[in-house]
Amino acid sequence: MKTIRVKLFFSVILLLTVAVCGIGLLYTVCNRELYIAGQCDYVDEAYQELVKQDLEELCRIGNQQKEVAAEEENPPAADRFLEGYENENLRFRIRDSSFSLLYDTYKSAAAREENYTQEEKNFRIKRYQENDTASYEKVNGNGRIMLRSRVEQNGKTYYVMILESTLLIDESISYANRVLVLVLLLFISIGGLAVNFLAKRISRPVTEVSRIARMIAGQDFSERASVKTGYRELDELGTSVNLMSSQLQKSIEDMKNYNEMLQKEIARRTELENHRKQFVNNVSHELKTPLAIISSQMEMIPLIRDEKKRQEYCGSVVEEVNRMNQMLHSMLTIFSAEQGIEDMAMEEVNVSRIAAKELEDFGPLFARRKLILSAEIQKERKAWGNGELLRRAVDNYLMNASRHTVSGGSVQVSLSQEGEKLRFSVYNDGEKISLKDQSKIWDSFYQGSVLDGKSQGEGTGLGLYIVKSVVAQHDGRCGVENREKGVEFWFEIPVIPEGRK
Repeated sequence: MKTIRVKLFFSVILLLTVAVCGIGLLYTVCNRELYIAGQCDYVDEAYQELVKQDLEELCRIGNQQKEVAAEEENPPAADRFLEGYENENLRFRIRDSSFSLLYDTYKSAAAREENYTQEEKNFRIKRYQENDTASYEKVNGNGRIMLRSRVEQNGKTYYVMILESTLLIDESISYANRVLVLVLLLFISIGGLAVNFLAKRISRPVTEVSRIARMIAGQDFSERASVKTGYRELDELGTSVNLMSSQLQKSIEDMKNYNEMLQKEIARRTELENHRKQFVNNVSHELKTPLAIISSQMEMIPLIRDEKKRQEYCGSVVEEVNRMNQMLHSMLTIFSAEQGIEDMAMEEVNVSRIAAKELEDFGPLFARRKLILSAEIQKERKAWGNGELLRRAVDNYLMNASRHTVSGGSVQVSLSQEGEKLRFSVYNDGEKISLKDQSKIWDSFYQGSVLDGKSQGEGTGLGLYIVKSVVAQHDGRCGVENREKGVEFWFEIPVIPEGRK
């Protein structure tokens, strides 16, 4: 698998190998030539220093030194001159004008000189040029650096030869090449380890970023990439991935929240639409009965001769028409409440005044039915809402109490503020509501058991449904509780928000 670590490792190792091998090859090819050129310059330098010396005196002291084979405590300058260069592997050979040997670094050379014929001497003299320079030559397979020069000094002619064998040079270069190979191998090995360490250090944060990116793809934002790797580019990459993770997390959370809100709104709209369909179906069904009664009675009126009987039929028609009017009025109220709070005219509403006005309007009805009314209404209690709809909710609670309280019974009304809520309740003496009916009485057109013959058929079954719809549009809640001698209906709505005061 081609990873950054592997590719970086092999790329750098290849680069190191090429560079090191190139340097080694260059050293092997050029080192000997450079070294020989340098030694030739060194021999030329020795020659220039030599001709500045008194050659005859220099040869005498040199031979004397070798004869006595002892070092003086303070040797002459000329003696130190030859000794210094000879210690650097240079060989000196100085001859006089007759080509006789005056000085040679090695004693054995004098014995060979006795065998030279005059013809050989003349041949060799021809090879000496005035102020010659050092050069490399090869004799019998062995290389050497040679300088042959004719020197005129104090009216005399001297033949000077300076020689350096390259045998030691070749051996040194061969040894250096072997050492160089070992050094190059060691360098590549150490370089490989260093590159491997560096590749690990670089690839580790990249691998970590890749792992975190996969977690982000799986919507797991629990980890963050390191931003202190020691490499600016990798730190910037880690910072960018962390920023992307944070923004994605926030965006996904916002989308989830929005989706939840959207689902709730869809559910609310669906439920509202179902309620509306159910309501229309119920209204259509409920209107059939009074219409059928009206139709049949209107057909009978022309046929009735008895005036009293005719008046009874006309009164029945009027009663059914009033009932239909009441039902349609209630239906419009429910439609208004179910349009939603955003479609309602909302303002600051004095709920205390609404409750007091409704109690005043219901006073004669309660008196006619001989009901005992008591009220505890806290003054100037306000809420943010629709006054007409809240009035209808209070009206329906009071109407419900008047219909289901026996003659001489008690009705108790209260309005109070409890924290941030306004609570309105109506208690009436009478029969308690069973648990199974407590959830049904809030449905449209549901009519529970009546308490006497007078209440039979008086309602449309929409009163409590209207209360529930109105309270829901005011972000409130409503309920019913059985008491010791009767039933209490109540609803709670928020008071005026701080921003509306």
